[in-house]
Amino acid sequence: CENVNDAFLCFWGRSPFFGFHWHYHPELDITYVHRGQGTRLVGNNVSDFRAGDFVFLGSNLPHTWISDDDFSQQEKQMEVIVLQFPPQLSSDSWLQLPELANLKKLLTHADRGIVFSEMIRKSAVNMLIEMTTVSGFERFQLLLSLLNLLGFEPERKFLASFRNSP
Repeated sequence: CENVNDAFLCFWGRSPFFGFHWHYHPELDITYVHRGQGTRLVGNNVSDFRAGDFVFLGSNLPHTWISDDDFSQQEKQMEVIVLQFPPQLSSDSWLQLPELANLKKLLTHADRGIVFSEMIRKSAVNMLIEMTTVSGFERFQLLLSLLNLLGFEPERKFLASFRNSP
């Protein structure tokens, strides 16, 4: 699902090594690490990552993933799924609806980066994998379902201690 004409991107990324690439972008970003390990930097947070890592980042939140040398030397590939969608999806007008209160809170919290519990992660990863195989309205519908699921996560943990600006 890497059509540049699509409103958002969802793709598998594979690489023998993830080097330091500190960056930010206006799109909101969900990254799932299928295979790999190393160090994740998000805002002012530095922590380890490994297979199963599932993180939601807000717009313009600086970040990078750096793979461990040990992992790269084992001749294994890093594998991730990346979902990026435009900040317009979090526009205030439709988030005022009472039915979307949890989604509004989720999108606000994403400004600091969020890690999710294993229970939520399992369902979310299945949706994310499915998103890489579909397109159009079906993919958009999955995005909304995924955000709804993440919005009800009671055990979300923040990565950055405060909102970071680039």
